[in-house]
Amino acid sequence: VKRMQRALAKAAEAERVERGLPRAEKNTTQTDGAKFSLKEVNGEPVVWIDNDIPKQSSGVRIHQFIADYIAEHIGDVYTIIESGQRVYLGEDLPREYTQSAYTKAILKNHIALSRAKNRASANLGEMIEIATNRRWEKTKHADSKDAKYGMYRYDTQFAFPVKNSSGKITGANVYSAKLLIRNASDGRKYLYDIVSIKRNTANSDRLTQRVASAAAKAAGQKGDVHNGTVAQSTANVKKKSSVKDSFYSEVDNWDGKSEKTFDIGRTSDVPKELGAKDSTVVWHSKKIAAIFQKHNAMDKSVIKQVPDLLENPVVILASKQSDSRLVFLGTVTNKSGKPVTAILELQPTNRGGQILDMQIIASVYGKDNVKNFIESSGLVYIDPNIQRTENWLQGLGLQLPSDTTVLGSIGSISYVDGNVKIESVPYEQYMQTVRLLLTQLAI
Repeated sequence: VKRMQRALAKAAEAERVERGLPRAEKNTTQTDGAKFSLKEVNGEPVVWIDNDIPKQSSGVRIHQFIADYIAEHIGDVYTIIESGQRVYLGEDLPREYTQSAYTKAILKNHIALSRAKNRASANLGEMIEIATNRRWEKTKHADSKDAKYGMYRYDTQFAFPVKNSSGKITGANVYSAKLLIRNASDGRKYLYDIVSIKRNTANSDRLTQRVASAAAKAAGQKGDVHNGTVAQSTANVKKKSSVKDSFYSEVDNWDGKSEKTFDIGRTSDVPKELGAKDSTVVWHSKKIAAIFQKHNAMDKSVIKQVPDLLENPVVILASKQSDSRLVFLGTVTNKSGKPVTAILELQPTNRGGQILDMQIIASVYGKDNVKNFIESSGLVYIDPNIQRTENWLQGLGLQLPSDTTVLGSIGSISYVDGNVKIESVPYEQYMQTVRLLLTQLAI
């Protein structure tokens, strides 16, 4: 997330640089049929490449096919979002990419990494754009006029889907790599090679879990979106696997006065994908009684929809009042039609300050001025179901830039020295970066 925030902070500078690019430069949305999108894993951007370009080699020796493919893109230029630096694909790249000492070494000793490098050639531009952590170093051939000014080294990540025999995506492989960018004598920067490719096991596991969760969620939500509107039935609350069925009947049977603790179930999938611990989620009856007393438009029928809001949020925000709370917003509304806000405390404590092994619903109410609230908050998650998200946002007077793919996990949740840490991206910075990315893709 820190890297993403550094990129966001420099978005304005990068946008000014990009506005100076000639119209003839590369349109990165058309990479010879290679489908890609940007994903965020553990707070870091990753280029997701769906197509396997090397499979199109049709009998041509693979290193020659890759070299020829890259040669077709000599002269293309991309801008690194973090630094605003423009990077060209130069005439030496096809040879270095396919015949460097590093390439030969992984071909001999690590065939899986060799295949990953070949496949990554389809989306070099996007890997340049998300590159971070710039550092300069001398080259081994400093006597050459094309190397005497040294090299820049950047970090980047890319990922491929893992598919079964029927073509269904069952997982993901995420790789980290270093970009070598030559600081040439003509004043330009040229991509020289990609080295130090490593499979990131932790991020591969995280993304695989998200793929599996998204598939399950898509199967469970089939039919939710109908004729461009989102179903909001209050009569039939959809019960998810993490919600205890007994919760609904317990709320119905509660007299509204007696004290008890409602056991909602377990942490829902979305917060877990962001990094939250899997814990029991409870709701104290005192809190619900206070909600009824303070908010006339809240009743039991609305309360019973709160677990569904935790399961299927449209957006999750970082709380402005507490560093350990998430704010859930979605299609659940109160009796007055106002969007219901649910606040989840991830790390509650007892009176002695000891952390409790549970999560607590701290507050629920109908929210006024949701548009302004979102615009002034930090985003942690946006539902990747683009139709559902757009319908909901438009109802509030908000709109995502068209064709955006930067959805899902925007921030992250981690635990540092036993304390929960919620990373978010301010709404305005998120929108600025999305617009910049789409501007780059449209050139």
